[in-house]
Amino acid sequence: MSSLLGILVLFQVLTYVTMTDKTKDIYIGAEGSTVEIYCYYPEGYQDYIKYFCRDPCTYNDVLTQSDSSDTVISGGRFTVQDKVSELSFVIIIRNLQREDSGVYYCGVEKRGYDIMSKVKVFVSGDESLPYVAMDDKSEYAYIGAEGSTVEIYCYYPEGYQDYIKYFCRDPCTYDDILIKSEISETVISEGRYTLLDKVSELNFVVSMTNLMVEDSGVYQCGVERSGYDILNKVELAISRAPLFSICTSTPASTTQSSSKQTHSTSGTIATSTVTETSSVFCLRV
Repeated sequence: MSSLLGILVLFQVLTYVTMTDKTKDIYIGAEGSTVEIYCYYPEGYQDYIKYFCRDPCTYNDVLTQSDSSDTVISGGRFTVQDKVSELSFVIIIRNLQREDSGVYYCGVEKRGYDIMSKVKVFVSGDESLPYVAMDDKSEYAYIGAEGSTVEIYCYYPEGYQDYIKYFCRDPCTYDDILIKSEISETVISEGRYTLLDKVSELNFVVSMTNLMVEDSGVYQCGVERSGYDILNKVELAISRAPLFSICTSTPASTTQSSSKQTHSTSGTIATSTVTETSSVFCLRV
């Protein structure tokens, strides 16, 4: 048991999910863990200064910077290494904190405008949390594993209880609407999607089952009205499951199997399975 706990602590790894929009990278993880962020740049910029900053990315927002290639530069919780042979530089953030959730930029310093690549980091302080709120309170990110279920909470102002509610994928044209409800306090189902408008709580809840990696992307919670609809942006990031697998030798006399699932109000977030046989011990998360 102690060896299992040791491995669990050692391999508390951050999951990396790429959005459908390739210009947006999202990194997801738990408080206290470590993340590696990969920043790519074009050919010809190998000898330029590279840096990593937090939005809005003024001079005071620069967290780490590299002036020389293939050299590890460390400062506080941040490390940068420019790998010129791979046309990329790697940022490592250790001991992640909830306050680290937000928007960052990978930068290459050059004359005129710098080359900037946008990155988002989501850090959850509790594995049971169905979502992580960004600094921008109008944006919410929901995190889940492939095959699991997520519940997305969409809030609206007082006075819109009897209006039509819907959930759509960006850019949210008519054809992008995934589910719509015209009746309050009634569960509406459409394929993998379910919608329930809870007028007493001024929100409607969208459930997505059997999550797929392709579901990662930007969505909108909509309230239909005259003129412009009320829209609230939601980002969904789905990782492949299992995330990783570790195997080590165990005594020949041991044979045991067990399974554990982590649940939240949004359903199963991740599944862990431990198997001990007479020759091999495996941990899959």
